[in-house]
Amino acid sequence: MKYTLTVKSSAALEIIEAYLWYEKQQEGLGELFFDELDLCYNHIIKHPQTCPKTYKSYRKAIINRYPYVVIYEIIKSEIIVYSVFHTSRDPQSREV
Repeated sequence: MKYTLTVKSSAALEIIEAYLWYEKQQEGLGELFFDELDLCYNHIIKHPQTCPKTYKSYRKAIINRYPYVVIYEIIKSEIIVYSVFHTSRDPQSREV
């Protein structure tokens, strides 16, 4: 099955915030974050069922080299990304 990936606006804002924070720390780190996020998205699209379920039908994928996770759900042939957040944050505080 071929999947499409949709990133919710709340997740997009989290991604932008992370990018800006990393770029402020060191130029180029934000771009590396984007690269790792892209690799994570590609893995999710190719193998969406392999990431563990965290709550009900929501799954969690870990971004390599960065302390962030992608929270997503598979609905038919669509993968919906609800959140991309730092692992030190409380997942209960995230709205899905």
